[in-house]
Amino acid sequence: MGLRIRWLSLLLVAVAIAACSLPGQGHPAATPPQAPAFTLVGLDGKQHALSEYRGHVVLVNFWATWCIPCRAEIPELEVAYKKYGPRGVVFLGVDWKEGHDDVKAFTDERQVTYPVLLDTDGKAYSAYQVPALPQTFILDKQGRIVVSRTGIATREKFDAELKSSGG
Repeated sequence: MGLRIRWLSLLLVAVAIAACSLPGQGHPAATPPQAPAFTLVGLDGKQHALSEYRGHVVLVNFWATWCIPCRAEIPELEVAYKKYGPRGVVFLGVDWKEGHDDVKAFTDERQVTYPVLLDTDGKAYSAYQVPALPQTFILDKQGRIVVSRTGIATREKFDAELKSSGG
């Protein structure tokens, strides 16, 4: 009888320990990280501070004209911008370390209509710890990073990410 009680006690302790480590069992959900602030000059010649867009879902896409996957993704971004921009979602293309004239010619040729900002010194790229291009971040209305994705996305992927982010 004593052996049965010991085994039952051990089993109950093991179940209690396992239950305490299960996700959602009394542990608060991790808060998404706050997006690093930046102020960059756009192709429009104006300063754009990320803080200006607080209260909106913001999609920040790091890219470059020489990046083949970026080139393929731009039409998908444009479709998403035309769908979600009128709903209040802010799109910011952030070109990495290229000059105004090259980027302007590239975006004009491809009829990019969402705002494109120039990260000429790479500081925003570094602050976001971008591992490769293209890199997309979606920020919630409080400026927290809720999506971080490396690589090309389709319009269906943008739809899913923006819908899940409140866009």
